[in-house]
Amino acid sequence: MPYAFEPSMRSEVFSPDQLQLGSQPVLTDTVTLAAGLTLPRGTLIGQQTGNVYAMAAAAATTAGGANTGNGTIANLSAGAEVVAGTYRVNFTAATAFAVVDPEGETLGTGATGVAFASPQVGFTITAGGTAFAAGDGFSLVVEETAGSGAGLYVQATATATDGSEDPRNWLILAEDADTSATGANAATPVPVYVSGEFNADYMTFGPGLAATGVKTALRQVGSALFLKTSGVLNAIV
Repeated sequence: MPYAFEPSMRSEVFSPDQLQLGSQPVLTDTVTLAAGLTLPRGTLIGQQTGNVYAMAAAAATTAGGANTGNGTIANLSAGAEVVAGTYRVNFTAATAFAVVDPEGETLGTGATGVAFASPQVGFTITAGGTAFAAGDGFSLVVEETAGSGAGLYVQATATATDGSEDPRNWLILAEDADTSATGANAATPVPVYVSGEFNADYMTFGPGLAATGVKTALRQVGSALFLKTSGVLNAIV
């Protein structure tokens, strides 16, 4: 007679490389992988949105004209959460200032001679021979342009700032892919999984990413990709 599963047992759908599991619907699609990559099946990939941000400091001004102080601002940098628009650095005292984003929200406070860092912008203000006064300030203008990689997929990493780090843009490579050659193999269409349940122990994650964090991030954005690890697979239910 057929053997029935006991209450303490569970079944999994067999997959030759144990990447694909079977309790969620599996859907595939085709996307375009950026050139210069060699990635195995099961790699977590992300789409580059193509957003490139450039920041420049406008003339140092107060509400009524030029700054009292003659210090300078340098080492401008745009962070992963930067938005297009004008950021404002407003001095509240000779060495102290507050930073306001384009929406009017305060990002934080800083001091001359100390690097200011936030997820949106970074810079360093150096005091000059004449001290700053309350009301002095700088405007930081951020412009957004389309990057050359817009729409292409690359291996997802934690430190990317081109959109491929966003869990909403993540997919799983369904076959080995090689776009390292030029010509026909560059920027090649490749098959991907857009939904389903997968064994994270048989996946490849980019620098800064790991199975547990990726699993959590996917759930937070409501992705149709579900990950399991060996600890879950071997559990007795």
